[in-house]
Order: sequence, then C-alpha cells, then structure tokens
Amino acid sequence: MFHKYILVCILLFAFIIRVYGINWDQNQHLHPDERFLTMVVGAQKIPPSLSVYLDTAHSKLNPNNIGFSFYVYGMFPLVLIKYLVVFLRLDDYNNITLVGRAISALFDCGIIFFIYALTLQFEKHLQFDFRIKYVAAFLYSVMVLPIQQAHFFTVDTFVTFFMLGTTYFALRYYYDRKLWNLIVCGIFLGLGVASKINAIYVIPIVLAFLLPQNKKELLRAENLFHYILKVLFFTFVSYIFLRFFDPYLFQSNNFFIPTINPLFLKNILELQALSNPTVWFPPGVQWITKTKILFPLINLAVFGVGIVTFILAIFGAKDLLNKHRKFEVWLLGLWVLGIFVYLSMQFTMTMRYYYILYPFLAISAGYFLTTLVIPNLFRNLIITLVLLWPLSFMAIYTRPHSRVTASEWMYQNIPNGAVLAQEHWDDSLPVPLPNQNKTYNTVQMGVFGQDTPEKWIEINKTLATADYIIFTSNRGYGSIGSVPERFPVMSKFYTDLFAEKLQFKKIKEFTSYPTLPSCYMLHVACFMFDDQWSEEAFTVYDHPRVTIFKKL
Repeated sequence: MFHKYILVCILLFAFIIRVYGINWDQNQHLHPDERFLTMVVGAQKIPPSLSVYLDTAHSKLNPNNIGFSFYVYGMFPLVLIKYLVVFLRLDDYNNITLVGRAISALFDCGIIFFIYALTLQFEKHLQFDFRIKYVAAFLYSVMVLPIQQAHFFTVDTFVTFFMLGTTYFALRYYYDRKLWNLIVCGIFLGLGVASKINAIYVIPIVLAFLLPQNKKELLRAENLFHYILKVLFFTFVSYIFLRFFDPYLFQSNNFFIPTINPLFLKNILELQALSNPTVWFPPGVQWITKTKILFPLINLAVFGVGIVTFILAIFGAKDLLNKHRKFEVWLLGLWVLGIFVYLSMQFTMTMRYYYILYPFLAISAGYFLTTLVIPNLFRNLIITLVLLWPLSFMAIYTRPHSRVTASEWMYQNIPNGAVLAQEHWDDSLPVPLPNQNKTYNTVQMGVFGQDTPEKWIEINKTLATADYIIFTSNRGYGSIGSVPERFPVMSKFYTDLFAEKLQFKKIKEFTSYPTLPSCYMLHVACFMFDDQWSEEAFTVYDHPRVTIFKKL
C-alpha cells in the first residue's frame, strides 16, 4: 500500500529542492541566457487571433518581429511562459524569470515521472525488480546538473522532458502496438523540436521502436510498406504539433509549405560558425585546449552526476547489457553511448548538452544499486555518499549570490566616484542594491581581443586611470590563461596580477563553493569544495568567484 506514495514523495522532494532558493540571484538576472529569454518574453505581445499567432511575418510573439533578429531556440517554452505570466498578472521583468524557473522545475519533475514510467515498462516486460523504478527516480532527483538546470529559466528542461517522453511512448508502442502511443509519441517529438532543435536526436530511437519485434518480418514487402506508413503517420503528427507550437520556425503560415524560416537557418549557421577554434569568440576560448571525450566525461561524472552515482551507472550498464540481451536495452545503451561520443567530438562540449543522458544514467545506476547483493548497512552507506555531493551543492542556494555579497562590500568599502576596471565579456559590479547611493566610473578592458599593440595601448590607458580591478568570475583569466600561445601578453598580465607583481594588490575574494551539509546547516566554517576547475558554465552563473584588486 505504501508503494503508491513513494513516487509522490520523490516528486515532492525533487520539486522542493528545485525551487529552494529559486531567487538565487536576488532579482539581479545574472544568467545571460535567462536574461535574454526574459527580455524576449517581456517584449512579446499576445496576438489578437489564431491567424495572427500563426503568421511568421506579423505575430508579436515571434522574436524576429520585436527586435530580436538572432534567436535559435524553439518557441514553445516562451509562448507557454508568456501566456502564463499574463494570466497570472506577473508580466514584469523579475516575475517572468521567477515563473520561468518554477515551470522549469516542474518540467524537470516531469522527467522524474518518465524515468519511473520507463522503468515500469521494463519491470513489466523484462522482469525488473519493482524497486528499481523508485531508486532510479530518486537518484535522478538528486543529480546536481538537473537540480541546477531546474533553477534556470532556459529551454533545456523543456526539451529534455519532451525527448524522454518521446522515448517512453515509442517504447510503449514497441511493446503494445497501440496507435495512441504512436500519436502521443509524435506529439512529444513535435513539442520537443518546438522547444529546441536538438530534440531530433531521439528520432533514431523512434524509428527503431517502430520496427516489428521480429525484425525478419520487415523483409516482407507488406510489412515494409506498413512500416513506412507508420513512419509517415508519426512524422505527420509531429509536424502538425511543431507547426502549431513553433510556427515561426517556418517561412509562411501555410501548413502545406514546410519551408524553414531562412532567418532561423541563418542564425543556426552563424552559431555553428562561432563554435570553431579559429574564431575569436569569447565563450569559445575555453574549449580550444579541452580534450575530446575526457573533459566532458570528467565533468559529467564529477560535477553533473556525482562520482558515486556515475560508478553505479557504469556497473549498472554492464549488468543490464549482460543480463537483458534484448533489442530495446541494447538500442538505448548504444544510443546513449553514441550521443555521448558525438557530442564529445564537437568543439563545444558544455555539460547541459548531455542533459538527456542523465535519465538513462539514473535508470542504470538504480538497477545496479537495487540488484547489488550487499548488506543493507553498505547500501545505506552508498546512498549517504550519493547524497553528499547534491546536498553540498545545495549550499549555494542557502546564501546570497557571490556577486551580490561582493557588491554589498564594494558599496561599504570603495569610495564614491572610484574608477573600476572590469572585463568586457562579463557582468559588471556592483549590482544595484536598495539604499545604496554611491556611483562608480566603470571602464571596460577588452581582454578577449587579439594581443595587438592597439589592444594594449587601450588596456594600459584603462589601468592607468583605474583605482580597482574587478573580476566578477573566472571567465576571462580562466579561458585566456589556458591558451597562452594565443594570448601571450594577456596571459602574462593575469599571471603577474595574481602574483601581485603589478601595481595592484588583491584585497578581497568572494566565493560560494559547495559545502558539506552539516557546515551550512550549523553555520560553521569547514570543508568547501572548490569547483572552479569545472566547465565554465557550471560556476559562472549561480556561484562565480569574484576577485577585487586595489591599486597600490
């Protein structure tokens, strides 16, 4: 009887830790992607009719028509949030972000439900232990990357939810051949692509699960014809929902003309062109020296999943593939491996691109932890070790954002009118705070430009007038310092500055590291995990290191 409430408890627990600290940046909008999406939603206007909504050229929901010509995401998440904030009368800059984060948390809890449902299918058809579905759901609920992404108003939770839902309904169709499963599968893929284009990664899974369970039957012309019909029907359903929920992906509002919007294609090509080691694009500098496969694997294992859970997942995958030599198990296993390798061979290997792999790692880890024959004492010890990393990470949501704390200190300790030198590709400090009337003169240092004499003439002018240097994250020195051959002078500048060989001295540093739960619960100083060596995006949004130098 109690089993019926386990999933509810897991979902409730997951939602609580995903909305805990939901205003983690104290309304300062310190995540650039969030900031962009919030500005788009704020500028959107609800169309007066369905025909106007579907009109790419005239709808005021289309970012391209309201001043945002560069837009590469799907429209479904933004349209959903826009209608929701208007209905709730929360259509303002701060509340759009907070509502977006809350809905992001809900969608991530939806991922947990699909992990449970997917594992339940394996329980019915592959005789999985009934406990696996609960353990898998719980393990995902405490994975750090999903917790972090659920705190952000971005499209990633939406697309991952729909990708996993597509997989689930494709698997159900594979088992029971009921048409409604195929229809819902098509709906989910359409909504997934309407959230972000990379939802197409799950199409091979769908095409494989549309095959008959006896693959030899496909050799018959009649069965091959039926397979093609099913693929066409699935494509039609996906297309209808994609057209309706992301109409601006297409050039016209004519459902019978599926021509892609040329501006969207242009934007995608521009984005791809920036993901190139030969381009001097600031966010790309960090990737120039990163090792394919190894770097994303370390980030996934150490920061995203947690080392203990990752080890469980690896052993679980081995056992699953050995003990359940079924088409569906091997298909999903090879797909996970294939997606990981494909993404890890790209120039940009940011952690959130691997988001869709986390549910499958949770199922694999849950399988191994449940079937592992060990005393309960050791099993409980493993669970405790699993929980250490996510609970430590949650510490960052128990305290003010490091940039806010740094700003408070600056207002109290830096004199009015001081000149602050700051990097041009990062947020400047101090952020505006209530009851603070001091003003400062901020001058930008173009640190990511090529190390030309002209660049250094400008930087030296800036340093000559600056009273303080403010680094609001490791974005500049962390990236540039990794490629001294490309930035020889800039790299040496950072090295000398931190070694206090220049005319500036480090006077203050603000961090918000993951901390052991007992420490932040008791408000005592103890072990903190310095995670600044992770991928840049893991730290620079919600817990960056802020460093302040003062001219001697």
